[in-house]
Amino acid sequence: MIGSVFVVLLVIGIGANYNYLTMPLGQPQVSPDPRDSSIVASNFRVLSQAHTDVCAYLGNYQANSNYISSLADNFYLQGSCCSPMDYTHYATQINGLKNYSNIPMIPRDLYNFSALLFEQMISYAAMSLTPAHR
Repeated sequence: MIGSVFVVLLVIGIGANYNYLTMPLGQPQVSPDPRDSSIVASNFRVLSQAHTDVCAYLGNYQANSNYISSLADNFYLQGSCCSPMDYTHYATQINGLKNYSNIPMIPRDLYNFSALLFEQMISYAAMSLTPAHR
């Protein structure tokens, strides 16, 4: 079970990054229509201004782990650390994550989740999977 959750998280992360990197060039919808009062649009407006996530430790597992461990469990990592959020991409991710809502380990919003959840996910990255877990 733990192995399959890690694989799903890995696939979601790779898919999210692939989608972002392969989005067609042109005019992305950077922000929602001002008349859009949906929950997704409201959350985007708040999260696109938040920058509690940091990029300083990209690629450094130990530094990331230490940073996350230093945060209070109820602290939320919010916003995008490295680039501005794009509303179209955000809305697509939120809708896609609904397919995994029955798996508690998968965040409902990749731009807004607790340090405790992130710490749990980091611990899976260090696990060695046995053939039974795959």
